[in-house]
Amino acid sequence: RLTDAHTGKYMAKKIFEVLREYDLLKDILRQTGDNASSNDTTLDHLEHLFKELRKPV
Repeated sequence: RLTDAHTGKYMAKKIFEVLREYDLLKDILRQTGDNASSNDTTLDHLEHLFKELRKPV
């Protein structure tokens, strides 16, 4: 459930959390959405989160 404003950054964080919770991070191929401007921001932030995930520790 989304409890904050539907900003792109917030939605990316929540999508990433769900993908991680259900062990789907390796299975995501694409996202479908409407033409809301926040979708571009969401994808930008998701890209950043996935890149952070691949960084060596």
